[in-house]
Amino acid sequence: SHNYVVKAVKGTCTTDSNTMAGTDVNGTPSEITLSATDNGAGCGVLITFSGGTGATQFDLWVDGSQAVTHITSGYIYAPVDPNSHNYLVQGINGTCFTNSNISSVADPDCGAPPPPPPEIATGTNFTVTANQTSQSIGWNSEPTATGYRVYRGTKTQLSALCDATNDFCTRYDGADLTLEITSDDPATIDTTNRVVYYLIVAYNTGGEGPSGTATCGERQVNTTGNCP
Repeated sequence: SHNYVVKAVKGTCTTDSNTMAGTDVNGTPSEITLSATDNGAGCGVLITFSGGTGATQFDLWVDGSQAVTHITSGYIYAPVDPNSHNYLVQGINGTCFTNSNISSVADPDCGAPPPPPPEIATGTNFTVTANQTSQSIGWNSEPTATGYRVYRGTKTQLSALCDATNDFCTRYDGADLTLEITSDDPATIDTTNRVVYYLIVAYNTGGEGPSGTATCGERQVNTTGNCP
């Protein structure tokens, strides 16, 4: 409990109010010292703080807005971009609170797209299943991929994979790991050679992964659009 007096001042004259005793029954948390730093490899800002004795919870504020509630020191926050942001930790006890100092930091690893997935249809990473009534192709899951595309082409279109001209059509685009191709009749698609070719690639927000190499070098897929 403390005794409080309001003093009115005019020049050299003063008048004191009555004395009023008051107690902060909730207990304002003690001073909080915050340090926000780049967490190193990958996207993440390390939030470390000390103090705040008496607080029942700590909340993280970013650029003046509450971002996360109920954090502890050592929390890693992932910004949405590589820009510098202002971080503040607020210690709360009932209706009382204490704000930390503001700590500013940028993480250049945040907001950048990931690299495209690697080539996936290599070695034993794909399968072809066929019998007299059905045919399908499959491929192994790639952890860095968000989806897969299967391109279909003919023998005369193979050379177009060496340059920027249109070549294969898009047979599939999605997250499945198998594709039913029973309806792809080579005799109808290519009446001369009666053979079709498939390229399987993985993609994510960073782009489409490679489709392998040919005698001319790395293949360049420039799809003609969805297959008819």
